Amino acid sequence: HRITKSLAAPDADPELAERNPRVRTSIAAHHDELRALAAADAADFTEQCIDCVAMIDEECFVTGSDSGAICLWSVQKKKPVFIHHLAHGVFPSPTDAAEQQQPSIPPRPFWISALCAVPLTDLFLSASSDGAIRLWRMRSGKIPGFDLVNLIAVKGFVNGLSVCELPSDELLSLKRDIVVAAAVGQEPRLGRWNKMSARNVIKLYTLKALSQKSLQ
Repeated sequence: HRITKSLAAPDADPELAERNPRVRTSIAAHHDELRALAAADAADFTEQCIDCVAMIDEECFVTGSDSGAICLWSVQKKKPVFIHHLAHGVFPSPTDAAEQQQPSIPPRPFWISALCAVPLTDLFLSASSDGAIRLWRMRSGKIPGFDLVNLIAVKGFVNGLSVCELPSDELLSLKRDIVVAAAVGQEPRLGRWNKMSARNVIKLYTLKALSQKSLQ
């Protein structure tokens, strides 16, 4: 895998996962949701179908389902080697419902509507309708898995993701900027059972890479 710490950082910070307050806040909120759901005995989300898939390399791929889980698969295994449950959270949030003293409404997960991997790297992106495209990085070492790296704010249903590398002046350079294209709509691509106040557009985001010197 090529070095991708810099690709996930719009502010070109190689330690983004540790320093970015948005990532830390999102991870803390996700853990709070899981604890609240476990306490309420409402954490049993059954997977009905897999909606999207993306290849990481020749041996691994990830899938996203309507249960909100992102699964990491190996071609040598019949079951996922790692599962990140409720990767984009749930609605309504258990903490919000408790604060507003609303009647008990079963929480539903934000289903994974799009997945896309950056070719020949350990970075991939996921999207839903929770207001953020999430960037994940594969873990190094023998223990399989992936961790949240960064968030890209976006409003609406993200019905598709695509990435491409911008050409570099140096042929063998690790400094490659990445362009992310997101197909955003008011409604899900598979039906009109929900609608958000958003525009039907293609949004482009550029992930800047670090210089060679800063990667050493």
